[in-house]
Amino acid sequence: MDNERKYDLLYASFDRKLTAGERTLLKELLIADPDLRNEKQEIEEIRNRMKGTSFHFKKGFAERVLAKVKDAVPVIEVDFSSQLIALFKKLALTGVAAIIILLIAIYLTAGSLNKETVVGVDTSSDDNLVSYLLYEDMAE
Repeated sequence: MDNERKYDLLYASFDRKLTAGERTLLKELLIADPDLRNEKQEIEEIRNRMKGTSFHFKKGFAERVLAKVKDAVPVIEVDFSSQLIALFKKLALTGVAAIIILLIAIYLTAGSLNKETVVGVDTSSDDNLVSYLLYEDMAE
């Protein structure tokens, strides 16, 4: 087991209740690793010293901290309309590229770019269609 996982397990033992398997594994690791044992002892000492300590902040502490953070962090103004126009330009360019690719594909497969091939309709008239359908029925 790598060091990071060992220490993660040790720190987790202070934050939550470990499962039975985790407790057993931690005991084995503590027996085998003196550095891990020392780390556990240091954490326990710090926790014992801090046990009776409580912190009190003056009224309005959070508001003062947030005001200082607001002052320290630069505010970036975002113009929504310019962002929208930039996005539209990118989408329009992509759409035009897709249409050009589609027209090239139609030309390569059909051999021309007349209205019928682009739209995808056949040049046959309604009379030809009716006679074709009748011919199909007679063939059966």
